[in-house]
Amino acid sequence: QIICNNMIRFGVVAVLGYVIHCIGYIFVMASTLVSGYFLLRWMHEDISPVIPMIVYAFLSYVVGALFMNVFGLSVDTALQCVIFAEEQCPDGDFVPKSLKGVLDKSRKTQDDQA
Repeated sequence: QIICNNMIRFGVVAVLGYVIHCIGYIFVMASTLVSGYFLLRWMHEDISPVIPMIVYAFLSYVVGALFMNVFGLSVDTALQCVIFAEEQCPDGDFVPKSLKGVLDKSRKTQDDQA
């Protein structure tokens, strides 16, 4: 029920999450390939970097995918917790002070729109 009532929020987070996933993959792969190339050139000047760079690309893709999946899961979980706290019990004792500030701003925005 919470997801159905907040489809737009989940949709926006899904689209932004996809963009951030792509940026994360690119960043992890690019930084690994660049650092791997320079380390390879520094340590072994006489060998061709083609095969090691292919291995670096594969491994960096795996690491980037794992890291970005954990990041995406944490973002989705945090969004669900905020929405649940906002709708069910915004004044609960378990809500941290920083989250109460966010919930108060959200409640004020909803009151202004109504």
